[in-house]
Amino acid sequence: MVMYPLPGGDWVASEIESIVSLCVKSIETADQITRHSLAQLVGLVLSSSQAPVIIPAQDSAKKNKKEQEEDDDPAPAAAPTGETKTMLTLNEMLRQLSLHFNRPQTTHKTRVGIFDLYAALFTTLGPTFVEANYGIIIQHLMSEVVNAPRSSTTRYEVLFTRRLVGVLLRDLIGVRMLSERSQIAAIQELSKVYLKRWPALLPGSMAPTAHVLTIVLKEVAGLLQQLGNAPPPVQVGEPAQEIANTHLPHYITGGPHRTARHASCSSKPYCARPCCVGFTHILLLRAAAAS
Repeated sequence: MVMYPLPGGDWVASEIESIVSLCVKSIETADQITRHSLAQLVGLVLSSSQAPVIIPAQDSAKKNKKEQEEDDDPAPAAAPTGETKTMLTLNEMLRQLSLHFNRPQTTHKTRVGIFDLYAALFTTLGPTFVEANYGIIIQHLMSEVVNAPRSSTTRYEVLFTRRLVGVLLRDLIGVRMLSERSQIAAIQELSKVYLKRWPALLPGSMAPTAHVLTIVLKEVAGLLQQLGNAPPPVQVGEPAQEIANTHLPHYITGGPHRTARHASCSSKPYCARPCCVGFTHILLLRAAAAS
């Protein structure tokens, strides 16, 4: 199948929505080859919504008849200036996929296929686009996917969603798309937006949920492992030490009873007991010790 570039001006939002809906419905009965083709189609169609188009400007008010009659020698009309914008914002484009993912009637096979659509979309948009909009992409995945009501109904749904989001962030974006500079920026973004907001100390502030914090911690650990000896911009100092000592054991190990078990270890906070805290704990503790 050959796909040609789609100019953004040749589409409207309703047509994009219809094509995405049709492809999502076809995933359930599609084989692997067909699903791959559907993912490429959706990636091409959705990415075309980010092409800049010119929106013609319209006059906010017209001259009344009296002004037109008094204007004996009107100046030549200037060419209308238009505003350049994308057909869909990035959040609106990504929501085309998350809405189908969160529907109660969507099967697990289709939900896995929707993440194939996410992967094809980001691949079509390219590393430069993903690096420039990393914060928006993370915010969408955490708020519209991880924190969606369906994703937290059962433990199976929690682990299922965590696995899908983790593979997308780690195997596609983190490993294949982010440059070293972007990996440093990604760690700083995740630390500022999520890690430093736990626990919520200021009135009216809201801490990240346990599911979000678990995914973020795992991704930060993966990025640190990619970077090797973390350069100074990655060393987040006291917040990282606080997370390593207090927050990380509770969220990674799964409950207060195991946190207490960790607290009794004589080598706290630099305990590297995989049976208690796991590989992610070890990586972040090493990062905190280096800072």
